Amino acid sequence: MSDTWAVVVAALGSATLSTGGAFWLDAYRARRRAIEARTLELKTACAQIVSGAQRLLFKAAALHINMEVRSGLRESLDLVLHHRKPVDILELNDYLMIEQGMILDAQATIWRTGDEVLITSVGDVVAAVGKLIVAATALPPDFKVDASADLNAKVRAAIQHLKPLKHDPESETKINECARQLGRTCVAFGHAMRASLKVDDVDAILRAKPGFFIV
Repeated sequence: MSDTWAVVVAALGSATLSTGGAFWLDAYRARRRAIEARTLELKTACAQIVSGAQRLLFKAAALHINMEVRSGLRESLDLVLHHRKPVDILELNDYLMIEQGMILDAQATIWRTGDEVLITSVGDVVAAVGKLIVAATALPPDFKVDASADLNAKVRAAIQHLKPLKHDPESETKINECARQLGRTCVAFGHAMRASLKVDDVDAILRAKPGFFIV
């Protein structure tokens, strides 16, 4: 009788160990899959930040050129004669949000899955993108008029708007500095990304772009 119970106890112990081992293996595999999925999500978000910021750099330049081309009396006549439609702010916003929306989505992902350094760095990139767009779409000072200005000032401003926008060295300098700052923040983000993802040779991007990185 005792031999029979010994066999039963041994069988139960073996079954318990097998079941426990299977559960542990399943849990380990599920944890590995979750880590791999989170890492892939983070990699994708980081790539979207870098590529989206670079595309917005070119879009900002195009917007600035478009402001100069579509200005002055000729543009006003084209609008009056319905040769072209006026710029729609909502369409312009949608044009920018194609890239900027992706960047903001990627930033939210990094906030959820990235470390502190990466979260700080992506915030710097987003801020630099915003400053570049503001600088690229800003009107020259002589094209601006205070809403509380007198009638003469408003008339002078209206006449000024009939002239095409001229090349403004001060605006160009500000845009170029914003573009360089965006480049620096992208390089810093790239370094933080490589460190966070534990890429081999983390400092490779710093050696490739030594003049851009500023601590």
